[in-house]
Amino acid sequence: MNTALNVSHGPSRRRCFRLAVLFLIASTFACRPAPEVTAPPPPEVTVATPIQKDVTVYHEFVGTTQAYQSVNIRARVQGYLDSMHYEPSSFVRSGQLFFTIEQEPFQAQRDRAAAGLEAAEAGLARAESDLERLEQAVRTNAVSQQEVTRARAERDQASAAVLQAQAELTNAEIQLEYTTIESPIAGMVSRNYVDLGNLVGAGEATLLTTVRQIDPIYAYFEVSERFVAQALEQRGGHKNPEEVDEQLDRVQNELFILGADLSVLEEDKDEEKKAAAAIGKEEVDALERLIDRATGELGPLENFILPGGSMGAALIHVARTICRRAERRAVALAEKEAVGEWIVKYLNRLSDALFVLARLENRNRGIKDRLWAADM
Repeated sequence: MNTALNVSHGPSRRRCFRLAVLFLIASTFACRPAPEVTAPPPPEVTVATPIQKDVTVYHEFVGTTQAYQSVNIRARVQGYLDSMHYEPSSFVRSGQLFFTIEQEPFQAQRDRAAAGLEAAEAGLARAESDLERLEQAVRTNAVSQQEVTRARAERDQASAAVLQAQAELTNAEIQLEYTTIESPIAGMVSRNYVDLGNLVGAGEATLLTTVRQIDPIYAYFEVSERFVAQALEQRGGHKNPEEVDEQLDRVQNELFILGADLSVLEEDKDEEKKAAAAIGKEEVDALERLIDRATGELGPLENFILPGGSMGAALIHVARTICRRAERRAVALAEKEAVGEWIVKYLNRLSDALFVLARLENRNRGIKDRLWAADM
């Protein structure tokens, strides 16, 4: 009896086949040699020798510009605008012709004034001749003295008429010159505000154009207070910039003590309060030492010094002025009632100390003392 054996190709057999293929692929790659790894070349660098030099620091600000000079060109005589001799919005030179106002009426006035001068000169010549003839005749009693006096007056009138005619001719020539309008400065000219053929100068000096000089030119911009303070801080070589601040801090503390001392009458103070809050010899001696040391560093004065320089020095000079005022008031108060023994002395030495501190502030910022000049 024949028996048939059925063999089933199930999932297990297919899974084994896949594993065998994967194993074969992995073995193939595992047998390959590993690729060689080449180290990258070292990076290129630039080497430079450091150089020490002064560098100018620039800052940019937003601002506006304004012409160095600005001139309004106006008509100075009345007439019709006859011609224009420039290109609007162009650069012009000083003395360049801009406009011409009709000249015929002014030329006629000039000619009339010239004729009037000639007539006046002729009248003067006749009057002088008549006077000379009458002066000769009066010597022989041919004419009366009254006629000579009348002739002399006519001569004087004729002379005055000549002067008047000369003035009228000069005025006519000036009016004729005003018909040609030129640029008084070099710069950029604007457009013409009046077109040709219009009447100008009728009752007012008509604005014709404007010339602005822009070389050089003004520039206006705003700078913050912080920037100014930083700029002042960076000026010059500071030898010991903290020294002045330390001295001012000490002085301010002592002024608090001085104010508290003055706020209480002497008879109301007990010994404990006098010892606790009072300006004494120690503080005055400290100011003396500061003055002597600073004077030795700065050198002796050979002339008067004007307040100013840096912002800090200027403020210290203001404080010195107030200190002088306080000293005078303390002296006046001491004449009326009892005041601490060392208060007036302290204020006196403090004003001198502030003077040398202002000089130190300028020295630290590289600013020289401003000397008083008698010839200014």
